[in-house]
Amino acid sequence: MKQVPEKFQLPLSNDLWSDFIDYHSDKGTIIDAFSFLASASETVFPPGREAWVKLLLAYGKVGSEDQLMVLQKFTNLGFQLTTQEWAMIMTPMGQAGKIDDLLYLYRSLEESATPPNDVIALIVLRSLIKAEKFDQVMEFFREIKIKKSAAFYGWILTALTSANRPKDFEEVATHALQSQYVEDLKGLIQRSRQKFRSPQQQKSNHKK
Repeated sequence: MKQVPEKFQLPLSNDLWSDFIDYHSDKGTIIDAFSFLASASETVFPPGREAWVKLLLAYGKVGSEDQLMVLQKFTNLGFQLTTQEWAMIMTPMGQAGKIDDLLYLYRSLEESATPPNDVIALIVLRSLIKAEKFDQVMEFFREIKIKKSAAFYGWILTALTSANRPKDFEEVATHALQSQYVEDLKGLIQRSRQKFRSPQQQKSNHKK
C-alpha cells in the first residue's frame, strides 16, 4: 500500500479527518480515503477511532460494497463500536435490502468480544420482516443467543400474524409464553390465535 507522504505525517484533528472523508465521499472516491487512513495508521500519528467510525458511516451512506472491508480493518486495529454506532451502520444496510451482509455482521458480532444486544437483534429482525424474508426470520429467531426482549417478541409475533404463518407463530408463541414477558404478550397471542381460527382465515390457510 502506498505510504503516506512525509509531509502528511503530522497529527490531524478529528475535524480535519472528517473534512477529508467528506471530500472523498462527495467526490465518489471513498476508497482513496480508506487507503489514506490505512496508510496513516502505520505512522506515528495514526487516525483515531472517531475518524474510522466516520469512514464506516460514509461507506454506508454511499452504499459501498466495501463497507465490510473497512469494518474488518477497524476491528483489526483494536477498535470497537458502541450499540448506537452499530445501529447507525446496520439500519441503512437493512433499508438497502442487504440482508446477507446484515446477517453476516450479526453472526460475526456473536463471535466477537462484544456480542450483540437486544437493540441490535431488533434492527436485524425488523429488516428481515420488512424484506418479507420470513424463513430467515424464523432461522434468525432460532439461532440467536441473546435473551429476547418483549419488543423482539412483539415484532415477530405481529409480523407472523400479518403474514398468515400460524405454524411459525405457534413456535414463537410457545417461547414467548415461557418468557418473563408472558403478561405483556399473552393478550397479543390470544388475539392472533383468534384471528387464525376465524373462518375467513382458515379458508385462506387451506388455499395455501
